[in-house]
Amino acid sequence: MGLFEELKRRNVIRVGIAYAVMAWLLMQIADVLIDNLDAPDWVFSTLLIALGIGFPLVLVFAWAFELTPEGVKRERDVDRQQSITHNTGRRLNRVIMATLVLAVGYLLVDKFILTDTAPAQQVADNMAESADTRAPSEPAGNAVSVAVLPFVNMSANAENEYFSDGLTDTLLHMLAQLPELRVAARTSSFAFKNQNKPVQEIAAALGVGNILEGSVQRADNQVRVTAQLIRASDGIHLWSGNYTRPLEGIFAIQDEIATDVASALDVALLGGDQAPRHPETESVDAYDLYLQGLEQRDISSFASLGQAESLFKQAISMDPGFIDAKLALAVTYLMQHNTGMVTREEFEPAAFSLVSQVKEQEPDNRLARAVELSLIFTEERSYNTETDELEAAAAELAGLLALLPQQSFLRGQLAVGVAYGLQRFQQGLDIIEAGLILDPLSAELYAQKGNILRGMERNEDANAAFQRALELEPDNPNHYSRMARSAMVQGDLRGGFAWRLRHVQLDPEDHEVVATLARQFYEWDLLEEGDLWAERVRALAPNSDFVQRLRIDRALAAGDTDAIINIAEGMIRQPATMRHGVYPTALFEWLQAMSMSGRSEGALPLLQEAFPGLDDLSTPQPSPQGVMAQYAWVELLARTRPREEALAAWEQYRQTRSAFGMEWADDPYIRMFDALLRNDLQRATDQALEDLAAPIHEWPRRTYAYSDPFLAAVTSDPRVTARIAELDREYAQGQAVIRELVESEAWDP
Repeated sequence: MGLFEELKRRNVIRVGIAYAVMAWLLMQIADVLIDNLDAPDWVFSTLLIALGIGFPLVLVFAWAFELTPEGVKRERDVDRQQSITHNTGRRLNRVIMATLVLAVGYLLVDKFILTDTAPAQQVADNMAESADTRAPSEPAGNAVSVAVLPFVNMSANAENEYFSDGLTDTLLHMLAQLPELRVAARTSSFAFKNQNKPVQEIAAALGVGNILEGSVQRADNQVRVTAQLIRASDGIHLWSGNYTRPLEGIFAIQDEIATDVASALDVALLGGDQAPRHPETESVDAYDLYLQGLEQRDISSFASLGQAESLFKQAISMDPGFIDAKLALAVTYLMQHNTGMVTREEFEPAAFSLVSQVKEQEPDNRLARAVELSLIFTEERSYNTETDELEAAAAELAGLLALLPQQSFLRGQLAVGVAYGLQRFQQGLDIIEAGLILDPLSAELYAQKGNILRGMERNEDANAAFQRALELEPDNPNHYSRMARSAMVQGDLRGGFAWRLRHVQLDPEDHEVVATLARQFYEWDLLEEGDLWAERVRALAPNSDFVQRLRIDRALAAGDTDAIINIAEGMIRQPATMRHGVYPTALFEWLQAMSMSGRSEGALPLLQEAFPGLDDLSTPQPSPQGVMAQYAWVELLARTRPREEALAAWEQYRQTRSAFGMEWADDPYIRMFDALLRNDLQRATDQALEDLAAPIHEWPRRTYAYSDPFLAAVTSDPRVTARIAELDREYAQGQAVIRELVESEAWDP
């Protein structure tokens, strides 16, 4: 084993990182306390020396000693077969990540809340003198901050809106490169587009001391830009400029505006001389296409994301070295995957290729690395990635995003990945809250906040977050499906169907949301309505796995067991997508149909054929579909083999999956299955009652799962029988509510 590998095995590297991060945080806290307590300077110096001396000592200790269940032992005295360094490594990963979150929180508080008021007072005085007007000082932390409001499109052609928005976006990102200047995030600034509100109100909402606004007029090959910098506290114009150039001079205009604005703030406040960077292209045509792509990507519909992809590709073909366009395209691919336009197999190679190209051009490009890490947190990839790897990626991405305050979309991806991939919901929520300090009007962050809160079963709070996202982005169709799901969880069936219909109307090309609506009708045994929407899905995406899943849903509603088996077998042999539960539906409805028809024994060969090596439960399957098929294999063994053999298989499967952070104990149905294998009928019945306690609207076919003969010992319990009858009555009531809705004038598909 090489030295580096041995350092990793003994956790020396992790210990070093953890010590360095905690030492830095300790020094920041000590710096604040020492200043406020008027302690002598030697106190801080002594602390710094002590921490510096401690660093090599900690590394030596980590190399020579190991933490064991019996306490600390010399490493040479520990049996390598009994070593628990891998568990210690996981704990260290968590310590590093938690400390990074605290460090980011400290930076945010220090920058936005604890900033010394003295420099702000001095700057206010200097600016006031230049305007011959005396003004009160800025609130602490606000004077070195600015929001770039969307420049007004003054062109005769309204279609040039993308150009004025794009110029605003570019200026914003250029100014954000100044390390001492806080720039309000794009999404929050753009929330005030076309709103004629007072400067003071906007500045207060965004937490900034200055506002940059302007207009853009484009005619043929000429462009005229006006801009002005306004101090929010008193409305004084600190600077203004007018620029008229040929279109080819747009980059020079951006450079001049950014430099002039930086000077208006920087000379007095920052004492720096840093030049912000505009997008790295000298091709005006490529830049124009890039701006059009950003406009389309922000819409976030099926059609607009496809247009954004095409526009970014055109920009790159005109300038193969256009870094910003490459990263924008990589993020677009991620968004397409999130919304179901492309599969993981389709988008990952293209996205990773773009990131690799950028890293070859700029090895230290932070955004490229952040995008690369974000790709790990897609649902399918994180599902089968070991916990240690996810923790390391999350810690690195959190550190990068502290240096990329404008990247709210990637921050949302990280938060959801930490919450669902690592099952750390509170930590994910903390990441969102930190992001909202930087970007208080980000619909994306509010939407992901709702997703995390829903996972924490804080349904009312989740609904409020989704509602806020919708208020901020009423034209984003995805928010309507989130509202639909929220309404369903809270028992509002009419609202759930109405919100989903609105999503379809806003994004009619999204076959997945149409399929979801069709499926909901089938779940409530409303075959005629389901057939109408299923036909629309077939017209939009005839070869989609969602079409096949709807055939299963219809067969379930019609009670056609043979049809369920025949359709599902094809989706298992050629594994269907995991999106929106398509593959799990096929697998488990097939499993139950085989069990109910007495054909469980014959189901085993199909799984072996579809997933070679499936029966070796000590070896994890490489795909999420394979992981689920292995679980189905264990369920089939429970139906066809002696209980001891099935229990041994179950224990092996759980042990194999433990490295991936699978939280099996959180699911009452799984706990019921575990109890049945252990012949503990009382516990199995209790878990069944817990599973059935949820209202019917959360899962309309909940009681159907209990018609499986395998569960006969549980369903024979009078309490379970009574609860199933109660849910059946709730089902009939819900069906009547939905039928009344579709027959009313309010339903207008």
